[in-house]
Amino acid sequence: MKKFGSITQTYDRKGEWSPDSDGKDRSFLINYQLQDTTQVKFRQSMDVHLYTFHNVELTKAKSIASKIKEVIPKTQSFCYNDMLFKETVKRNLLYLKEQGVTDVVWIQDDDFFVGREDLFFNLIEYYKNNNLSHVNLFFKYTDFKPVQERKIRKINDDLLLYESRAADFHNTPPLFAMDNSPFICNLELLCTAIYNKEILDANIIRAYDLEHAIRFNSLHNDIARFTTNHSFFETFNVVGLGGSLGNSEKSSKRLQEKFGKQVFIQ
Repeated sequence: MKKFGSITQTYDRKGEWSPDSDGKDRSFLINYQLQDTTQVKFRQSMDVHLYTFHNVELTKAKSIASKIKEVIPKTQSFCYNDMLFKETVKRNLLYLKEQGVTDVVWIQDDDFFVGREDLFFNLIEYYKNNNLSHVNLFFKYTDFKPVQERKIRKINDDLLLYESRAADFHNTPPLFAMDNSPFICNLELLCTAIYNKEILDANIIRAYDLEHAIRFNSLHNDIARFTTNHSFFETFNVVGLGGSLGNSEKSSKRLQEKFGKQVFIQ
């Protein structure tokens, strides 16, 4: 039987450990995530729910963790200070492995649910009961040009699962063969073909460089990266690493439309 564990990590502060960050407070994103009802329902279904903090002042991390735990009581939290992002990934994966987790749900702190809830849980149920190793929850099949026609599995009349691979994403610049957009992945695959020991032990300082490393690693290992005919998550790049921000004003407006409240950025 598959055992699901999720990883979400937030971060704070600029400087040595987060050299590309704009240093702006991200806690408002977590407040919105806790109002994202479908995402919360999904998180509550996890066997292990991990929400960690990278270079966040300890008192602040404890306060945020307490709020998360009120909504998702099974939440486990760790505060990682004075270390690189890759080290936090290593520790998170090791913790899930020690807990007997077989499959990992990866959702970042600025990812929000945007799809049909019924189809999303249809997909999750199918993943649980079939031999799948990796499904991307962000992109849909028509977002890229596959290198060849891929097999299609019909989950129901409205939900199709395409057996796409990392090479299909690589074939459609500027998409990466692998990135940190929301996904479900077999933990063993994640630790051996994507975030493997060689990458996590390498001298990689910047988060962007780590993402480039898993991009080429995934392409080299020809990993499965299945997609559906639906997009279930969207990333709202309001604050954070400069190169990923895009249009902060547009993202802020989208958050406001989704939750009906003003987005405050410190």
